Amino acid sequence: MFNIDWHGMLKIEYDNGWLSYDKLKLFVGWNELTKDQFTDITGKNYDTGSVAQVTSSL
Repeated sequence: MFNIDWHGMLKIEYDNGWLSYDKLKLFVGWNELTKDQFTDITGKNYDTGSVAQVTSSL
């Protein structure tokens, strides 16, 4: 389902492709996520709030 890959940016692998987030401040902690969005390879945006809820349960 979900896998996290760290290569200079956050990449979250999910069933339909990749989400990526290139801001290092994300890694300070999930509680310090900005309001910026993840964008997948098709250009569709995902709100960081919902992404954080899913990935924080890994």
